[in-house]
Amino acid sequence: MKAARTGVLALATSTVVACTTSDGESQVEHSPLRVTSAWARPADSGTIGGAYITIKNIDSVPVIITSVHSTGAQSAELHESMMHDGMAHMTARPSVRIARDSTMAMVPGGLHVMLNGLTRPLLVGDTLTVTFILNDGRRVPAPVVVRSP
Repeated sequence: MKAARTGVLALATSTVVACTTSDGESQVEHSPLRVTSAWARPADSGTIGGAYITIKNIDSVPVIITSVHSTGAQSAELHESMMHDGMAHMTARPSVRIARDSTMAMVPGGLHVMLNGLTRPLLVGDTLTVTFILNDGRRVPAPVVVRSP
């Protein structure tokens, strides 16, 4: 019984081991995603913030992000900004699908990660982690650097 539990723990741990290359890419061992250009705007504690991340699906099948979490916020959501009847609106997205061998860019004024209830100020040079949860249960953490837009 103990051996089976250890094997499951080892499998779960291997899916959240991330490394960052010299060019700023984040790759999780056995991950279908490659994360680049991950940054967040400076913001005060207790407020909202935004994170902008470029994600490439390197898997042979589409990948669906179903939720997101962050170490720096009480909650995080996939959001999209858009214009409707001449007014800017923002809406939560329940999921985001990335086709195989495709890249999705989260940018200001478009799709982004909304960080709700920041647990600390986000100061230029700080780092927080945003973790993408996929529809198959895999978790893909991404280091996000705070910088001025």
